[in-house]
Amino acid sequence: MSGELLQGRRLKLAASEANRPPGQLGGLRTLAAVLASPLPLEQIATVVAEAALEFLDVQILVIAVHIDDQRHLRAVHVSGVPLSRQRRLAADPSDEASLVAEIQQLLGSPDSSRIVGPLEVLPIPQVLCPRGLIVAARLGSTRPFSDADRAFASVLAGICGLALDRLRLSSERSRARAALRSRPQAQDRTHLRVGDMEIDLVEHRISIGSRAATLTPSEFRLLMLLAVEPGRPRSRQEILQHLWHSEHVGDERACDVHISNLRRKLEQDPARPVRLVTVRGVGYALVARS
Repeated sequence: MSGELLQGRRLKLAASEANRPPGQLGGLRTLAAVLASPLPLEQIATVVAEAALEFLDVQILVIAVHIDDQRHLRAVHVSGVPLSRQRRLAADPSDEASLVAEIQQLLGSPDSSRIVGPLEVLPIPQVLCPRGLIVAARLGSTRPFSDADRAFASVLAGICGLALDRLRLSSERSRARAALRSRPQAQDRTHLRVGDMEIDLVEHRISIGSRAATLTPSEFRLLMLLAVEPGRPRSRQEILQHLWHSEHVGDERACDVHISNLRRKLEQDPARPVRLVTVRGVGYALVARS
């Protein structure tokens, strides 16, 4: 469940703060306090970047995240890179390896008169979408990042991930409320029922008899695709296009993973599904059960 996962990650981050240098520890606490309130994406990136620049003694920093795209990263904050190169980094979203290679190429280009130390690439862990990246480097120094630097940066990236997950959850709920308000005939319809399953369209909660389930945003979108027409099978390609908002869906086996995750939350026995069933040769369908 997304709420439980987020809370678990907060506890892990709190535990990992032990034995940090006083300045770094205070910086992490201040950062966590600032990001506890909902902030726009660019402001989240700026706050995280300021902490990294101050406490990691770096001069070059790039923060990249996934924005409504499950496969491509986009640079949302760039520090220490000339403006012309900043535009190049932000121009085209790319995968993780390509983005790091692009940064290395820009910093090592012939017209660069600066000596750049080795890059440190840190993942930004997220529950609700693929991980982002923090890429950091020092100017005029070959001094490597110490274990303490990496430990601080790891917690920094974790706090950033929590803020991004919080932003995405808030955005998903806002879109759901806006969709309801935009349909006059459905303004008082905040719940959808499929057999004995009741779906809260605003809070994304599921009730099956006395049992409750909380879904991630992607699981909820998948359920809604199937729930609007119970019994109608949807192909793997159709499901992935709906989830990723793209005609290019890649490996369709990823659909089976999403279905398996959803079955674990909806079915009494996920190995013998009776609600989210396989329609041989077609795909998957949601069946109303009483």
